[in-house]
Amino acid sequence: MAGLRDTFSSILKSIFPQHADKISDAAAVLKKLYGLLPFSPDTIEILKYKDVIEYFVKEKPNDQQIVKGAMMIFKDGETSFFVQMFLNKENKPIGKNAKSLYGRRLIYKTMDAELKDAFGDTDLVIVE
Repeated sequence: MAGLRDTFSSILKSIFPQHADKISDAAAVLKKLYGLLPFSPDTIEILKYKDVIEYFVKEKPNDQQIVKGAMMIFKDGETSFFVQMFLNKENKPIGKNAKSLYGRRLIYKTMDAELKDAFGDTDLVIVE
């Protein structure tokens, strides 16, 4: 899955060329985009596969550019972060404007087995 991370990172470097030197992997990319996504202050005890897929279906904005989604995870110390965003056909994150992406960011304690399996040994999953 390193190929997905590299592809996503290179796409984001093209979107944010001013930060290209700082975007080396998906976690670095995620931290750059993190502030552009809506935040839920509640910590999710068990993040479930069913719930994150349901979010892509039920919360998908009415924007014709959206063709897929991305899920990313990263840790900062003891805190686990989960991000969902919507992508266009070029795998670029999209939103209402340059300062607000479609998607969400959460803090979670653990994932259910199905979501852990979906991520495997990677920190990025593309959902089509």
